[in-house]
Order: sequence, then structure tokens, then C-alpha cells
Amino acid sequence: MAFQTAPNVTVIGSTTAGADGNIVGLTLPWFYTYESGIGVYYPDGTNAQGAGVNINYVMRPTIAGVKAGKDELLEKAKQMIMK
Repeated sequence: MAFQTAPNVTVIGSTTAGADGNIVGLTLPWFYTYESGIGVYYPDGTNAQGAGVNINYVMRPTIAGVKAGKDELLEKAKQMIMK
């Protein structure tokens, strides 16, 4: 998200889990649990908590690429920079 505040940034990849911010522990008599303690928002007010980072170019590694030891996302990023 921090990189997206700069001009001319393109995010390549897939949506994250949206697990942003800190956690707060809650002790109840029958169990202990955690929950998000703060909201995380983009500068325009868009919520990122539970939604994940905004992706400009959706791409996921392929099984063939992983087997071949390729970083397909990095290769795509280099290709986009060179254009």
C-alpha cells in the first residue's frame, strides 16, 4: 500500500488476505480470541481491512513456472518496465 502512494506505480500479483493493522486479544471466560484493533484505509478512504491491496495487473504464478524455478511475476514486472 505504501508504494501505491507514489506516482506511476503498478502493482502486479494477486489480492492479499487483507489482514492489516494490529491485533487485540480478547479474553472471555470460555475462550481467548484475537481481532483487528484498527482500520486500515487508502488515502481516498477506501477500506483495505478484509479487502486486501488493490491490484492493477492480476497475475498468479503457474504450476509450470514454479516447477521450472521461474519467478513469473518478476519477469512480467521487468517486461513492463522495459516497455
